[in-house]
Amino acid sequence: MHNLVIAKDILSRAITMMSPGQKANSISVKIGEMVIVGHDPHDVQSAFDIISKGTPLEGTQLKIEIVKMKAICEDCGKEYEFGEQVFECSKCGNLDFKIEKGEELIVEKIE
Repeated sequence: MHNLVIAKDILSRAITMMSPGQKANSISVKIGEMVIVGHDPHDVQSAFDIISKGTPLEGTQLKIEIVKMKAICEDCGKEYEFGEQVFECSKCGNLDFKIEKGEELIVEKIE
């Protein structure tokens, strides 16, 4: 179900970026790890294939780039990437952080 929501969001954003009558071969998309966590990007393509039928984007290939999660420690200010289920600062061990990257879903380019 989550893949369908992501695919629908991509479809909606891409259609608003397109000119009337325009067709697309591919869509370049950046998806944050927090958005796609636990899901395979190929499943997003499959969901997109289903919901794009009958639209100008039918048959369009998604070029998905996964954006790694990055945070800034609220205590010492160090910027770091999350590891596997590790959410503490690699410098001071603090668990208070602000997410800088990894929550985005951006349609970058339509070709």
